[in-house]
Amino acid sequence: QELLAEALQFYGEFAREQVEDTDLQIELAKAQHRRGIILRELGQQEEAAAANADATQRLEALRDRQLGGIEVLSVLAESYYFARRYDDCVALCTSLLQTYPDRIDVRSTLAESYNALATLNTKPDQLAVTLDYHQQAFAIRKQLVEKHAESAEFQAELAATINNIGVVLDQQKRTHEALAMFKLSLAYNDRACQLAPYSILWGRWDATGHHNVGRAY
Repeated sequence: QELLAEALQFYGEFAREQVEDTDLQIELAKAQHRRGIILRELGQQEEAAAANADATQRLEALRDRQLGGIEVLSVLAESYYFARRYDDCVALCTSLLQTYPDRIDVRSTLAESYNALATLNTKPDQLAVTLDYHQQAFAIRKQLVEKHAESAEFQAELAATINNIGVVLDQQKRTHEALAMFKLSLAYNDRACQLAPYSILWGRWDATGHHNVGRAY
């Protein structure tokens, strides 16, 4: 973090002197975005939000000047996600994928946004909306696993989405469908654990999956 902060200070000072240096402005925006991610992982939420807001402002300015192309826009989509601007993130990712359908990072960010939108609609009268968002995330994550079967992260993320679908189906009293989803989720999560046996988080997800299967019987 200290090294990144020093780099950001250097970028910032140099950028003020070289305002016409497009490459430098792009690198500064991306570095600020990375700083926000690191701060978030360290639990410094307020500082992370401030860094992300600064990065978003810089990235939007670059976008408005049509600078940086997909490399700027893909990071901007991530910054929208971290700012909980999920609708903006979905709109941007959807637009980008029409031109860059093979961008894995954009697809992953889009799936994350659908998943986040689903968690915002958890009231009993919103279950149909919740399920729809989870199913959209499922469609994307299923494609990612099909193309990158050796990615433990993609396997685990797909497992989580399928489990979430199972939870919603269970809440809708569709027990048999829920049980099928819980079992399928376990299969993908088991694969993730095989690929990355060191992951404590996915091990916990596996325990949760077994609990859900047992509860659904």
